[in-house]
Amino acid sequence: MNSFRSRLAAVMVGLVALAVTAAGIYMAAAFERSHYDAMRDNLVREIGLIDDATDWRPADGAEAHDHFTERARHFRAITGARVTFIAADGSVLGDSDHDPRSMENHLDRPEVVEADRSGIGYDVRRSETTRHNMMYVAVKREAAEGGGYIRLALDASEIERGIRRLWLGLIAGLLALLAVAAAASWRVARGMTKPLEAVIRAAQRIRSMDYEARVVIDSRGEIGELGRAINAMAESLQRQMMRIRQKESQLESVLDNMTSGIVMIDRSGSIVLMNRMAETLLGLSAGDLLGRHYAEARLQHELAGLIRDAMDRREHAREELTFYYPEERQIEINLVPIEARDNSGTLLVMQDMTAIRKLERMRSEFVANVSHELKTPIAAVKGFAETLLGGAGDDPETQRAFLRIIHDESERLNRLVNDILELSKIESGSAPLHFSPVELEPFIAKTVGLLAKEAERKRIRIETEVARGLYVEADEDRLRQIVMNVLSNAINYTPEGGLVRVRVEPVAARSEAGADRRGAQAADARVAGAADRRGAPSTDTGEPGAADRPGAQTADTSGSGTADRRGAPSTDAVEPGTADRRGAPSTDAVEPGAAGNGQRGQAEPAGDYDAIRIRISDNGIGIPKKDLPRIFERFYRVDKARSRGSGGTGLGLSIVKHLVELHHGTITVESAVGAGSTFTIELPVLQESEGEAGLFLH
Repeated sequence: MNSFRSRLAAVMVGLVALAVTAAGIYMAAAFERSHYDAMRDNLVREIGLIDDATDWRPADGAEAHDHFTERARHFRAITGARVTFIAADGSVLGDSDHDPRSMENHLDRPEVVEADRSGIGYDVRRSETTRHNMMYVAVKREAAEGGGYIRLALDASEIERGIRRLWLGLIAGLLALLAVAAAASWRVARGMTKPLEAVIRAAQRIRSMDYEARVVIDSRGEIGELGRAINAMAESLQRQMMRIRQKESQLESVLDNMTSGIVMIDRSGSIVLMNRMAETLLGLSAGDLLGRHYAEARLQHELAGLIRDAMDRREHAREELTFYYPEERQIEINLVPIEARDNSGTLLVMQDMTAIRKLERMRSEFVANVSHELKTPIAAVKGFAETLLGGAGDDPETQRAFLRIIHDESERLNRLVNDILELSKIESGSAPLHFSPVELEPFIAKTVGLLAKEAERKRIRIETEVARGLYVEADEDRLRQIVMNVLSNAINYTPEGGLVRVRVEPVAARSEAGADRRGAQAADARVAGAADRRGAPSTDTGEPGAADRPGAQTADTSGSGTADRRGAPSTDAVEPGTADRRGAPSTDAVEPGAAGNGQRGQAEPAGDYDAIRIRISDNGIGIPKKDLPRIFERFYRVDKARSRGSGGTGLGLSIVKHLVELHHGTITVESAVGAGSTFTIELPVLQESEGEAGLFLH
């Protein structure tokens, strides 16, 4: 239908286009010719007037050039055309636009040659000066006082623009006629073929499973009957397909949102159904497995064996397997036989038990670790108490030594219980965080000061480097607990005379948009921070310090003995001999036992930043590479004897990890045995969680 309609329209449009094009070409040529003839005649008349008004008295040299140039310029002002006086020998006597003395001989110009032959000559050519086409008209002068030529030149661009306008109008008219012809022919053919085309389109849509297609026709004959029959068929199919699709959608939604993996295998062993969770558990795409035999599906060997046995026995089977791909998981397998007339087979149901088994294992390990940790101090207290009761307390020195041991073990037991309770509160979320702006320079100085005595006993030098004006939104007490736990570990596992470095630096904004937003908020935070921060600024003294060093943090995860220090007074450790420095700006490094030798690095933070990085490094004993993934586990110790001897509980770094995560930050560790360790803590400048986070910005 469309082919016939198109051919008819093409013939009509072609005829109209041919006629209009021929007429347009003839009109354009006639227009151009008439305009050039009119311009030439007009210039010839003007030359006659110029000849009559010009004094052709003989003159030589410069006088002649000046006379004719002056007359040429006078006539140009009147006619608007370029005027040139040419002698009989072709030399230029005067020109309205150029110096005649510098112009070439014009005897060979086409218009001059024609004027010499017939009296009047003209030519149209491109001017190198104006870059336009010019019409040149020359008339030969015959007179007693001397012959010569008068030439006028006029820009022909106006004629060319007129011709272009004519062509544009011609093209526009042609297109309009083509459009009218096409519409007329299309309408004629459409009236003949429209009913049949509507039936064909509806049938094609129904064939493509588009059951909403309907035929809209007004014909009362056979075509109308055909259209109504097709409409009735489409409506019946649509109702049936809607019911089928609704059931399929419900089943698909249930399967895709189940937490169990479902795989259906027909009686021949081919996989016919597989939900999203099954893809995740098996690490295979449904598109790769559907329609294939389960033995060809690269399933785990044990799983393939279970499926084979279940299909052979036709009875329910249950097993728990360990999958190692795409990751290690504990999977409970249930194989249920399906007995149906048209769709029998086996249903495979997979349940991920990894988290449950891990929780059971963690609970068992936790109970065992707690029992083991409690057993040692309880046994020590019991043993020495029994010894004292048995009569060993008669000697005052022995009694005092035993009581000291009992006291130390009870203190250790108390720390252990406190750390367990603290970790439990943090993990359960029952210890809410109170966010406020914290200025890091005095905060680090105060925190280092709290551990100054401990570092002084081991002659360990603590160096700090904190950029000025750094703020972070955090729970100040919990942030101090994080830094003190890590710093305490660094001191405990660094040999005497060692070095511990603390460096705080901004982390550049990750995107321009994020930088603008966080930079503006951080600026507001600096203004509000001075008034809103809890606690007075610290005036810690000591020896500020140095640059950061790649190294690694210490071996023990205990950090015990620091978690309960948050309640201690916020007093700053003052190095002997430096009490008079407290009026100076906050100093960031403390070198116990070595007053005056510390170094301090302070740098202005460059640009905007959306996070801060705290690095705590030491040159202590380091952590073996195999132990690095486990140091944040509860009760995990690298050097168990040394950890207990230092009073650690094995929970310090676990507490640190949970507190950092509550601040939406990260903590990483790098270490080398014998070279030391470096802990890196990154915290966002602004907390985006609900509650008190961000209130100081408003």
